[in-house]
Amino acid sequence: MPADQLSYRRPSTPFTRLTLGQRVKWLLIRRKLTQTAAAQKVGVTQATIANIVNGARKPSAETLMKLARGLDSSPSFIMYGTGFQLSYAEPESDVQAELLELHKVLSETEQEMLIIFARTLARKPVIAKPIKRKTKPHLALLQDT
Repeated sequence: MPADQLSYRRPSTPFTRLTLGQRVKWLLIRRKLTQTAAAQKVGVTQATIANIVNGARKPSAETLMKLARGLDSSPSFIMYGTGFQLSYAEPESDVQAELLELHKVLSETEQEMLIIFARTLARKPVIAKPIKRKTKPHLALLQDT
């Protein structure tokens, strides 16, 4: 996929088929960052970002980790197009790691309850999902009245 066809939305080509530079460029677009702003955020030069985006060089392991943290992505997404595109999902503390492990073992309903509880504690708006109820076909006409 030509780099000029990348947009804010997910590209039609799988991320695994994009070049490393195209994935970095897509992340820059998603984050609404110029190469200069990204370089400052990542802690490298603008030329380094430009060389990576243009395919002139691949990042070192250290630069890859800086890119992943700075662009809020995972190293495996940047290198190979797999993993987390838009979130660096590595916990930063033991508490975060424990919360993540607890979340993984909960049922979907329990996970939703945990999110509601956490939003309440954080004084964030609780977003209610509409309840989808299956209506029996012979009762569907009675619902409109």
